[in-house]
Amino acid sequence: MKTSAKFTLFLTSIMMFTLSAAANADGTDTSNAAYSKTVHGITMYLGVMPARIILKQYQKASPEAQMHGGLPLGGNNYHVMIALFNSINGKRITDAKPMATVREIGLSGETKKLQTMTIAGATTYGNYFTLPDSDTNYRIDLAIRLPGQPAPIHAEFTYRLCNE
Repeated sequence: MKTSAKFTLFLTSIMMFTLSAAANADGTDTSNAAYSKTVHGITMYLGVMPARIILKQYQKASPEAQMHGGLPLGGNNYHVMIALFNSINGKRITDAKPMATVREIGLSGETKKLQTMTIAGATTYGNYFTLPDSDTNYRIDLAIRLPGQPAPIHAEFTYRLCNE
């Protein structure tokens, strides 16, 4: 199996595990409520995985290791991903412009564009963030711009980074 095919399979598995399931056509959420939300007709599924998992699987020159400008160095980097769906019809949203701010609760954080990624033919969005402390709650604030919408849609998740 080629490296890119392995990576696609790997990320698909992670996304399926982390994101659980897409929204039903009626907007009912079937995944872990802590990592999914429906706001203003958009159902969002959040996934977070250590960046070192990607580094262990692929050479630094591979396309997978180069996504989002390349893998960051250090052990406290995580790949934050979201999948977006129309909560009414269940269709995946592929033309959003999402931004995320990741921070420890009560502190300032890091804001980045979540870049488009295609995993197993499906559009998701992601980028790398540094989460320096384990056993800590992090706030992940999303601002999602959709074509034709005058203002971004905002959502907030709490993510607990646990000791490994």
